[in-house]
Amino acid sequence: MQIQTILAVAFAALVAASPVEERKTPTLAECCCCNGTPALGCPANQNCTPIRPGTCSFTNCGSNIRPRITKRLYNDSNDEAAPDLQRFSLLPKHLDSNLICGLRNTHPAFNLKMSQTALIINKPGEPLVSITRPIPVPGSQEVLVQNHAVGLNPHDRKIRDLGAIVPIEFFPYITGNDVAGVVHAVGDEVTNVKVGDRVFTQAASSSHDTSGLQEYTLTSATLLGKIPDTLSFEEAATLPVCVPSVVTAMFHSSGLGLPLFDNVIEFDYPSKTILILGGGSNCGKAAIQLARLVGFGTIAAVASKTPEKEAKLKQLGATIVIDRHSPSLQDEIRSKVGDDLIFAVETVSQGEHAHTLGVGALSKHTRGTLVTITHGTVDESAIGEKRAGYDKRFTVGSSHKYPDFSQKVWSHLPNWIELGHIVPFSFRTIKGLNAAAVNVAIDEYRGKGEVPKFIVQPLKLSI
Repeated sequence: MQIQTILAVAFAALVAASPVEERKTPTLAECCCCNGTPALGCPANQNCTPIRPGTCSFTNCGSNIRPRITKRLYNDSNDEAAPDLQRFSLLPKHLDSNLICGLRNTHPAFNLKMSQTALIINKPGEPLVSITRPIPVPGSQEVLVQNHAVGLNPHDRKIRDLGAIVPIEFFPYITGNDVAGVVHAVGDEVTNVKVGDRVFTQAASSSHDTSGLQEYTLTSATLLGKIPDTLSFEEAATLPVCVPSVVTAMFHSSGLGLPLFDNVIEFDYPSKTILILGGGSNCGKAAIQLARLVGFGTIAAVASKTPEKEAKLKQLGATIVIDRHSPSLQDEIRSKVGDDLIFAVETVSQGEHAHTLGVGALSKHTRGTLVTITHGTVDESAIGEKRAGYDKRFTVGSSHKYPDFSQKVWSHLPNWIELGHIVPFSFRTIKGLNAAAVNVAIDEYRGKGEVPKFIVQPLKLSI
């Protein structure tokens, strides 16, 4: 069993050299803290203060927490696995308390909490329901995050209602890709973060363990960032899907392939124009900010246009805002950006032939490229003459698709936030892993209008 293996690896060397002794239940005075939390076997309300993070207050803690290990993992001695674990009560009496804290911080097996709540879609067309599942253990290069905020996105509705995006064999499926929380445990090869760090990441959702809508999520140690002190967990959780998705669309070779980390000055961004369709969406806003970050001279955004919305998009970096409800939208775009446009990004799905507008806006005489983060088609009869042709590319908005590229993005993202180049999006919160409330929120993504970002707070009680 997994828990048995964890304990065996952690304690094998110590058990071999240990005398056999009877252990007692720890008293209040004998308990200790590991990062402010009472150690195993100590009352949950014990008021103990660590000397420093990761250090126990009482050096005799190590000799008192062992008798509770098997009792906690296996509720009674009749459990068939319990006899195999009896040797773990035969630990050295004066086991170093710092080692106990270190083991506790490394493996969730040393935490009293062994299971978690998650929201799962059993099959397409069914609502999310609550389940209880084990808390996973990080591999050597993985990090276990205790989720304080998990963001919802329009694609969650498509997955739940239609089974879109996700292969049918992946169901039952746990959705939720925007994750922000605290490092709960790390693999033995992880050096860039430690237990207690505030981090955000894009959940891979390649397995239940790596999905977001639950209390704990496993992620790659290289595909996360430390949350700047200026951001709350909820604010941080508005970014992990949209920013990496748009960075890939704009700067990875599978998309526009624009320079981001090298040769930026040589590219002469100030002389270039980019068109961003869906500029009012969160991914559209991310694209506007990234275009400003690299220095595009003209940043044209197509979005719902009111004085307030236009001002907001221009604050983010747009130089031109074009009303997407214009009766002659194609002509208006061309009048604003001219006939030299070769870079365009589509960030939302606009229904049938969703990519016609973007392709139509590209230059007639120079080959241009529309990159999309949503699927769609083009009505060739409605795009006008393209003497040099055009390219249309769909990019996968996952940090895990191109890990080497994404590692650079995640290493830079906290600094971009601190410098004000990337700002979080507005949001509404859902307290707790409340299946009914989350389903209602996902229902809102059925509409065609602007829908707020929803942030689930897994650790808060639902009301």
